[in-house]
Amino acid sequence: MSKLIGYPVWSHDGAWIFFNSERYPPDFAASIWRVRVSDCKIEEVLRLKERVTGNLGEWFGLAPDDSILVLRDLGVQEVFALDASLP
Repeated sequence: MSKLIGYPVWSHDGAWIFFNSERYPPDFAASIWRVRVSDCKIEEVLRLKERVTGNLGEWFGLAPDDSILVLRDLGVQEVFALDASLP
């Protein structure tokens, strides 16, 4: 079985490349992995328990401190509103 990987992202210090990989069957959530550039060591960083979403698969990114950001899939049952006064 082959696995799909997506959304490669460099760490801010350039030492790691983070990527996600779907787990199968498709109703399972994704895992986020990283590979160290210096020696190609691969390790799982986060195993998601809930489904996440994105336009082209399960999106994730890194914050400025390299903490992981994901888009959580809440479905259409929860609707929120935001009232803002912008200058």
